[in-house]
Amino acid sequence: MNIKRFRRLMKKSAWFRRRIAKLSVIWIIIILAASVALSMLPGKKADAQEENEVVYYKYYDNVKIEKGDTLWGYAEKFRRPDGMTCSEYISDVKRINHLHDDKLVVDETIVLPYYSTEYIK
Repeated sequence: MNIKRFRRLMKKSAWFRRRIAKLSVIWIIIILAASVALSMLPGKKADAQEENEVVYYKYYDNVKIEKGDTLWGYAEKFRRPDGMTCSEYISDVKRINHLHDDKLVVDETIVLPYYSTEYIK
C-alpha cells in the first residue's frame, strides 16, 4: 500500500477524526489548567501606591542667601519628612545649583527643592 494512499484513508476514517478531536480537547484542557494555575501564582506587587501611603510632590523655589544661612539649616527646614536625610537633601541642592562645596555666598540666589503633599498645577 502506498503511504500517500494510507494517509488519505486515515484522514477520511471516523476513527482518525475522533482521535484528533480527543487530542484537541485534551490540549485545550491542559492549556486552560496551566493558565488558571499561572494566574494563581503570587506575582510581584504592583508599584501603585497604597491607600494610606503619603505622596510627596517635589517643587522648587528661589531663595536669596542671607547672613547665617547654611545648607544644613535649609535641609532641616525643607527636606522630605518621610526619612530623607539632611545629607541627601544637601547633595540634591548642590547638584541642582552646581555647587562644589557647602559654602554659600550672601545675597546670591539658589534653587531649593521642597516637598508638599498637595499637588499644585
